[in-house]
Amino acid sequence: MTTKLSSSALGYAINFMMLVGLVCSAVLFASSVNKRIEVNYTTKEHLVFDNIMAVNYGAEILENKQFQLYHINGDTSRVTVKNWGAFRVVSAKTFHNNHAVQKTAMIGYSGLYSYATIYMPENKQALKVCGDTRISGTFIGSERGLERGHIAGKSYIRDKLIEGETKTGEKFLPELDESVKNITIESFLAEADKIEFPFQDSVFSFDNRTSLVTSIDPVTISNRLKGNLVIHSFHSIDVRKDAQLDNIILIAPIVTFEEGFRGKVQVIAHEKVILGEDVKLTYPSIVVLNEIQENKDVFSRGVYLNKGAMLVGGILMVSQKPNFRRPLELKIDRAVVGGLIYNVGETEVQGKVHGYTYTNNFSVKIGGGEYKNHLIDAEMSSTTLPKELILPQWIKTDENKKTEIIRWM
Repeated sequence: MTTKLSSSALGYAINFMMLVGLVCSAVLFASSVNKRIEVNYTTKEHLVFDNIMAVNYGAEILENKQFQLYHINGDTSRVTVKNWGAFRVVSAKTFHNNHAVQKTAMIGYSGLYSYATIYMPENKQALKVCGDTRISGTFIGSERGLERGHIAGKSYIRDKLIEGETKTGEKFLPELDESVKNITIESFLAEADKIEFPFQDSVFSFDNRTSLVTSIDPVTISNRLKGNLVIHSFHSIDVRKDAQLDNIILIAPIVTFEEGFRGKVQVIAHEKVILGEDVKLTYPSIVVLNEIQENKDVFSRGVYLNKGAMLVGGILMVSQKPNFRRPLELKIDRAVVGGLIYNVGETEVQGKVHGYTYTNNFSVKIGGGEYKNHLIDAEMSSTTLPKELILPQWIKTDENKKTEIIRWM
């Protein structure tokens, strides 16, 4: 007996088979896409992992160099390591076929060196504290230690001279590391390419050679500049309030920051650095004053922080030809410094230092007089400094240092 199928039943069967085919095709397509996505994500994950590994590897290298690093899964990293002011920079770009990942990190070193809140050489004179001065931590100085003082109508108002301990110092400040005893523009010339001043907002990659702007005339900066850039003037550099600077280096005899400026920057000056009112140089910012020529002028050379200014990182002040009649001067006038201060001259603090101050002497100009070995209305504390803050390694030490990533850039 023969069974006949209706045309409609046959149509349903054909449509069902087509539907099944479409579903199977969709499943296979989705599976293929998912596999490609999975491979793509796996590749990116490996790239990110290998890139971070390359940065960490480069951070342990102490010399300036560029090299290739080959990973077992086929990735290749191009790693650039260089000094960058008081710190170091590691940039790694990792490749796999058409994919690439790049990261740059600023590197510092932490060690076992025990810093003092205040360190002064033994000069046979007590450091006299006046007004509302507060010292927290360790004082290393004269064997006479700390004494109460009275200047400008202000006597010391606290019960304790220090919230911590006192020790006798050596005849001189601790020795500096050789690399920071005489920092000049010549330190950057060998690994830099000269360019014209970038008047447009610009970003300079640390994967490339350093870009260097140099001028015999005064330089004014008012735009956004970031990264692997050194700006040098044989005359002066004036940073305007509207400028946006991120990790660049400024080198000039005189560097001035206009009132209200905010940014991250490293400065190397030879005569004077001025932070106007409410200037904020955030971490990691560094000011180095390297006096190259003997000061025979009437006016002193130094670093000056005006009311409301803030600098977090460090201040280093050295002289190649010191004049004892015109010592370098650091003035912190109702301003804040966080980090490490090392000054071969005199330091005046009528503000706050959260960190460590190494200076040959303290002085105060107030009420028409000048007083040596005095502090007035100053807050000097190392206990308030965040432990995560990595200090510049300026002071010479034989102790082991541990590599630390300060920030990703």
